[in-house]
Amino acid sequence: NDQLVLCGLNLLAHNELRAKQALAAGWDILVVDEAHHLGWSPELASREYTLVESLARQTPGVLLLTATPEQLGVASHFARLRLLDPERYHDLAAFIQESEGYREVAGIVDILSSGQPLAASDLGPLARILHWEETEVRAKQEALVQGAVGVRETLIRDLLDRHGPGRVMFRNTRARMTGFPKRMVHLVPLPAPAEFGRLGELLADEFAADTVLVSAASFEPDFRNDPRIPWLVDHMREVAPDKVLLICRTQRKVAALEQALRQRTNLSVALFHEGLTLVQRDRNAAWFADEDGARLLLCSEIGSEGRNFQFAHHLVLFDLPLDPELLEQRIGRLDRIGQTSEIHIHVPFVVGSPQEVLARWYHEGLNAFGCNLRGGRE
Repeated sequence: NDQLVLCGLNLLAHNELRAKQALAAGWDILVVDEAHHLGWSPELASREYTLVESLARQTPGVLLLTATPEQLGVASHFARLRLLDPERYHDLAAFIQESEGYREVAGIVDILSSGQPLAASDLGPLARILHWEETEVRAKQEALVQGAVGVRETLIRDLLDRHGPGRVMFRNTRARMTGFPKRMVHLVPLPAPAEFGRLGELLADEFAADTVLVSAASFEPDFRNDPRIPWLVDHMREVAPDKVLLICRTQRKVAALEQALRQRTNLSVALFHEGLTLVQRDRNAAWFADEDGARLLLCSEIGSEGRNFQFAHHLVLFDLPLDPELLEQRIGRLDRIGQTSEIHIHVPFVVGSPQEVLARWYHEGLNAFGCNLRGGRE
């Protein structure tokens, strides 16, 4: 008889009895957080997606939440829209084809939103987009010129509802919100040692594993002679007593980092990775949050989502993902409403390594460290 139920999706997706009970209960609103993880393709849907789809069919209100809606590509984005309106979004190929015309629609909406009159060259495309006769479009144009009430708003609404997510999808952008901190970006080029050979091979192998060119399991991290380690030790001294969050891609890298650090310093270090139980992760996160607790938290990629560390002001990106939306997820652990200070993003890399290329591309090419990057995947 509970009015509000909060639970992990695994509780329902992997327990047939609980799933049946949830479907039989009847809900007014279904809310799914981190909804970009609902796996779907035209060939196969995950258990989690199938469960949410079944609940959505019989629930009047459905709200899917994600900070990075395009993180897993256009098919994943379509899959979520399909949960909200299965009749409107029924075919992935048609959705992709329609998406190619959004620029033309957006251009006309911009003109209408700005209060300007439509040019004669806009009438043909508008008629084609709305499937109207040109005479009907010309009548709307004349009504606009005459200042008829509501015509402009009606045209905008029709364009939004017929092409694109329309009012199915709402997006809060940082430009329209307040309370976010300022980002201070620190690229840290580290000179390569005189004998770069072996280190260069390790860095190339690491980059290939981090960017999924090869299996991550094929890379055995070894940071004992990596210039990033002495830099990190020095950096911890420089920013003391501030706390530092470090994110890297895998659990293996977290373990190798901890081992390399213990050979150089007695710094209090907490770990956060998928090899720990949920209770262990919670305890380590709490130790890091404690004023007298760990000063450095080493996180694998699972620390990129769901955990908020806005009490810390320093983020070290020991490696970089190839997906800019995932990069934004990492930065978002500190850069969020509630952060009380400007945040410092530190990106160490060895000069001449592939990591340098990606770091400079993100910074000099996209400004992805300093700003929230919209459309970064494209």
